[in-house]
Amino acid sequence: MMGYSRYIPYIFGLLSFIGLYLLSLYSFLLFHSLAEFFSIVIAWGLFIVAWNTKDLIRNNYLLF
Repeated sequence: MMGYSRYIPYIFGLLSFIGLYLLSLYSFLLFHSLAEFFSIVIAWGLFIVAWNTKDLIRNNYLLF
């Protein structure tokens, strides 16, 4: 049973992509809204990482 647990993220990702594809066939506007929301979540995550490590890093590339 322990061997199958490493495949769970791949299965979840594959099912997510299939669901997003089917959603794009149903409603492109809803699909595009979800894609934009996902990009906003990623951008905020990068901002939080950069903001919380600003005192620890020497190179200010992330802050720029």
